[in-house]
Amino acid sequence: MTITTQSRLIRLGLVLFFILQSMFFILAWTGDFSAFFDIKMRFTPEGLSYLELQQLTGSQKLLGAAIGCPSLLIMSYGLWHLWFMLKDLETANIFSLNNIRALRSFTGATLLGICYNLLEAPLRTLVLRMFTDGSDRPIKFSINTEVFMLLFISCLFYLLINMMHEGRRLAEENEGFI
Repeated sequence: MTITTQSRLIRLGLVLFFILQSMFFILAWTGDFSAFFDIKMRFTPEGLSYLELQQLTGSQKLLGAAIGCPSLLIMSYGLWHLWFMLKDLETANIFSLNNIRALRSFTGATLLGICYNLLEAPLRTLVLRMFTDGSDRPIKFSINTEVFMLLFISCLFYLLINMMHEGRRLAEENEGFI
C-alpha cells in the first residue's frame, strides 16, 4: 500500500473519529439512551455515573459541558494539524518543515489533551461544588495503564520528531558539500 493510499485512509479515519468524538460528547451530556437495533447504550462524562448525571440540573450540565469543551477543542486542533500533515505526505514531502511542525503540534495537542482529561473530572467537581449546589460531591481522579502508555508514546513521538528535524538539518547541511 502506498503512502498516498495510507494517508487517505487515515484521513478518512480522522474524519470519522472527529464525528464520533463530537457525538459522544453531546450524548454524554444529554444523558440519553441511544438504541441501535436491540442494543441500548448510555453515554456519560468521565467521572460521572448515569444516576449522578440525571441528578444535575440543566445549568449544571451546561457548566460541566463547558468545562469539558476544551478537551474537544484541543483534540480538534491536534487532528487539524495531523490532517494537513497527512495531506502533505501525498505530495511526497515527507521530511518537510511543515510536516515536522504539524506532527509536533499534533503530539503537543495529544499530550495536553491527555493531561486535561486527567484533570477534567476533579475540576468539574470543584466548580460544581463552588458555583452551584455546594454539595459534598466526592472528587474523582482516575488514571490507568492506557493513559500512561499514551503519555509514553506521545513523548516518544517528540523524540522521533526531533530526529526527523535533525535528519533534515543534516541533509541540508550535507547538500552544500556535494
